[in-house]
Amino acid sequence: MKNIAYYNGKISSIEEMMIPMNERSSYFGDGVYDAMFTVDHVPLQLDDHLRRFYRSAKKIDIEIPMPFEELRSMVLDFCRRVDSPSAMAYVQVTRGVGMRGHAYRFAGGKPSLWMFVSPDVLDPMDRDYKCITMEDTRFLHCDIKTLNLLPSVIYTQRAEEAGCDETILHRGDRVTECAHSNVHILKGGVMKTAPCDNLILPGVTRAHRIAQCREMGITVVEEPFTVEEMMDADEVFFTSASALCCRITEIDGEYCMCFAVDTKHGVCGGMATTKDLKNFDVKSISVPENRNMVLFPEKINGKYVRLERPMPVYSRGGTTFDMWISDS
Repeated sequence: MKNIAYYNGKISSIEEMMIPMNERSSYFGDGVYDAMFTVDHVPLQLDDHLRRFYRSAKKIDIEIPMPFEELRSMVLDFCRRVDSPSAMAYVQVTRGVGMRGHAYRFAGGKPSLWMFVSPDVLDPMDRDYKCITMEDTRFLHCDIKTLNLLPSVIYTQRAEEAGCDETILHRGDRVTECAHSNVHILKGGVMKTAPCDNLILPGVTRAHRIAQCREMGITVVEEPFTVEEMMDADEVFFTSASALCCRITEIDGEYCMCFAVDTKHGVCGGMATTKDLKNFDVKSISVPENRNMVLFPEKINGKYVRLERPMPVYSRGGTTFDMWISDS
């Protein structure tokens, strides 16, 4: 079959499944979920995902109405029954069905269990990814894989509007995670990743990448890092159930460049930034007769460095060319 779905004992295709109007997921997003991808009909890290699923449910006082092993068997069975060997397996539990009311007592007393498997593929790992950064304004329970994903929807839309793949979030200077993945940096042969506190989701793939690094002798540091540290890193990458290890090569899509411009005072050099090489934000203009300058392609000790050769009028002897170097 193309896909398969389950809801409180009923099994059908996703298109045929009917959900009650007063499901609390519709009113409040009152539930949790988890998702994993399959290769040759086998879900990757199934047990790890289900353990996180049960842990998330416990944190919001929902008891999943199916034992772990029974749910595990059903996931495996559904993954085998779909035609596509590459698919996403999704599990969800909500507080239940009942007339709208915020308190638990309106939920009807029986949680609702959902599941579906439908064709999907992992994000390719052999290409580069572009990201933007945005302030993390989500609530303080990011360690729970809740259904309340409106912030992630908005962050993902902003990335798409910018022609990018993902949004990296930060609270002030501290980088937390991405809209729907964990983000990590490599610097000097050390992998650095945010700690598993209430500001990030404890990613299953994150845990496996950490274990792999340690097996390979790569030092792993689980502590907060800043936006500045990220921008100065040797490598930046993100991980998730659908993105096992994806390299980020562009953040905020901004180019820094030097230019020369003829003014009534003489030819000057300048610095500008641009995101599309069509619209430019001029940052500075040099003194006249100083048009030859280059910006180093990489930061040095965390700073931008510019090399320039002004005209002889600025030289110590007045007839030869000097070389200037500056950083910022």
